[in-house]
Amino acid sequence: MSAIKAGPYIRFGNYTLIPPTWCGTILLVVSGPTPPSIRVQSSSPETQFNQVFPAIYLDNYGGFSFYRFDVVVPAKDGSGSIKYVYEVNLETTNAGNFDFHVAGSKDIWRWSFWSCNGFSKETEETKKLDFAAMWVDMMKCHEQSPIFLQVGGGDQVYADPIFEEPCLKEWLAISGKQQRKLAPWTPAMEENCSRFYFELYIRHFLSATMKDALAKIPYVFQPDDHDYFDGWGSYPEYLQNSNVFQNLYRIATRFVLLFQHHSTDQRAPHEGLFGKDGKAYNFLKQMGPGMAILGVDTRSERGLSRVVSPESTDMIFSQLQQLPPSTKHLIVLTGVPIAYPELDSTENTLGVIGSIKESANGALNSVTAGIANAGGAVFGKGFKTGVENVALGIKKSLGKEGLMKKLINRFGEIELNDDLSDHWTNKIHRLERQAFVQKLQQFAKSRKCRVTLIAGDVHVCGCAYFETASTAAASSTTPPVQSIPSNRVADHRYMVQIISSAIVNVPPPAAALNTVLGSAKRYTGVKGLDSETLEDMEVLFAADVNGAPYNKKLMARRNWCLVNPDNIAGQIVFEIRVEGVNGDVRPYRVWVPELSPP
Repeated sequence: MSAIKAGPYIRFGNYTLIPPTWCGTILLVVSGPTPPSIRVQSSSPETQFNQVFPAIYLDNYGGFSFYRFDVVVPAKDGSGSIKYVYEVNLETTNAGNFDFHVAGSKDIWRWSFWSCNGFSKETEETKKLDFAAMWVDMMKCHEQSPIFLQVGGGDQVYADPIFEEPCLKEWLAISGKQQRKLAPWTPAMEENCSRFYFELYIRHFLSATMKDALAKIPYVFQPDDHDYFDGWGSYPEYLQNSNVFQNLYRIATRFVLLFQHHSTDQRAPHEGLFGKDGKAYNFLKQMGPGMAILGVDTRSERGLSRVVSPESTDMIFSQLQQLPPSTKHLIVLTGVPIAYPELDSTENTLGVIGSIKESANGALNSVTAGIANAGGAVFGKGFKTGVENVALGIKKSLGKEGLMKKLINRFGEIELNDDLSDHWTNKIHRLERQAFVQKLQQFAKSRKCRVTLIAGDVHVCGCAYFETASTAAASSTTPPVQSIPSNRVADHRYMVQIISSAIVNVPPPAAALNTVLGSAKRYTGVKGLDSETLEDMEVLFAADVNGAPYNKKLMARRNWCLVNPDNIAGQIVFEIRVEGVNGDVRPYRVWVPELSPP
């Protein structure tokens, strides 16, 4: 007898303008020989729709089959949403009824954004947190007024415990970089790691309240490192290209494609996921006539010297040129914020630590002995503790928990290397960052289309921005207001960077937050993007969640972002909803206008 193991999970596919049509997919994971079916009906009397959609087989793991349903329904031609109810049927049994909402063709969508949906490992601190608290708030908002789309900005799951698998512990015990790189991938690794990723998704996507959101609010997800494992893409070549890392990535990608994209590696290039050689998974989707979202895959091609390949970047901007003229707002999703405090002092600190590591290794001839122990032997116990505290403080300020709590990680590398290399503002990525943002500026100018950036990853929330340096006003010490200055309304370089993280994970402590706040300065010229562009952060948080004076640019509390149309025509408002101390939620708002050049 067949049974549902997981799902339904509903994913947004795309929106076509003529006629107004919503396309999406629904995923079910099922045991047994009989494929399920889904019937979709409109609950609106003015839109008669009743159709059964057949199952499309995608894959099988451990006796469980993955089935996808390609759903196409009409949107209302005008204002007002349509509620659709879908019925899941397995053999002769109704396995449940679920609903989703489709916006009208003249509506600006109400949608949500979140990131960092879990923990790297369970600790006493995580046990005190309610996993579902922010999810409950999102579903309350959805019940008050439908949310048409949820955007997951990375770390939808946390796969870091993969290295606790016994077969990988054996690999970690191998000494020597070359020996570890060339060590074979074994059948035991294939079996155990496949089981790990499958069970991770089954367990995580069935979490309280989240499973309801995945069944009722269509999603689009773009993975970040923890969806594979901490730091994927930012490790040295001998690790990144080792047999073990490459096969872990292959298996993780299999389940990313299935659970997050409802696809497979063979299907993905033909189903709206694009990149060089079909091995990267960028997407571009229309959110009604006036808005589109670009999801930039910053993990599949990442290396120490690049984030996205030049070929995939060219494909991205070629795709953008195909957007309909009605598109007035482009949302650009990346895992890590493009606009974020530059961490020069942090990098300098790491450089000092790295130098000490080299000398310590020379003296002890053992990388695993670690810089902290070596430094302690030379300079005393206080040195060891001090270096570890500096490193861990920096790591927390980057929004990373990591695979280890020690300065030298389990791979024999300085634990901070992958975290610093992840950031667009790291010196090795600054030219790529500059070129990417300048291309977005050119697109905004030529298409008269506002560009807004959204990202998570860093376990804090806030709002950075780019704007034309020559017309920028003095740095503001107060939060944004609804009435936006005319110079910004007309400025194609004015790009807001919304930072929303984490919906579940642990915020960094105040001392670690101050490490980043110390770098949250106004940049232009050599220190910034270029001589024509100013970069800064808004003082978004005049008050803390309890009303006490705060006046800071970043806040270290759990949060998610609700996006609404504003009552000023063409303007949208990003509402970062921050968890309070007694289960309440406080909103902080940023208004973004359409681009209206003079």
